[in-house]
Amino acid sequence: MIGNRRKPPPTEKAYELSPLYYHKRRPEARGSNQRTACNAFRNRQKEYYASLGQADAQGEATAFVEFMLRALHDTLATTKTDQVTDQVKRLLEVAAQGEKTAIALMRALDLRHAPTFRKNYLTPALQAGLIERTRPDSPRSPGQRYRMTEKGKKALQK
Repeated sequence: MIGNRRKPPPTEKAYELSPLYYHKRRPEARGSNQRTACNAFRNRQKEYYASLGQADAQGEATAFVEFMLRALHDTLATTKTDQVTDQVKRLLEVAAQGEKTAIALMRALDLRHAPTFRKNYLTPALQAGLIERTRPDSPRSPGQRYRMTEKGKKALQK
C-alpha cells in the first residue's frame, strides 16, 4: 500500500541510527575512512543533535542535511589521500624491477585490456607521483618507459 509505511520497533530510537551509535555497535564496520567520518561527527556531537532536533521541530530535514554536508566537506578537505590502491601497489612491485614499457608492465601484471590498465594502474600511479615517464616531454613516444620514483619506493615499503 502506498503511504502505509512500517514503523520502527519501539526499542529503536533516533540516536541508535546515528553514525556514532552505528560504529559503537558494529566495530567490524570501522575502516580508516569510516573512523575519520565517525570522528567528524563525534567531534561535533552537540551540533549533530541540535541540527537533528531542529529538523524534527521544523518537520523537514534541511537543517540536518546542511549540517551533514558541512561536516562531510570539512572532513574530506582535511583527510589525506596518500593511500595506494591494490592495483597501484601491484604496479609498483613490478616497476621496482627496473624501467619497463607499458606493454611490459601489462604483461608482468598479466593484464590484456590497455584502457583498464591505464585507468586503474598507470594513471593513478603517475598522478600520485609514484612512477614517472622516462620521456616526460613525449608521453606517446614508442620508446616511452616508466620507472619508480622515490615516493613510489617509500609507498611500496609501507
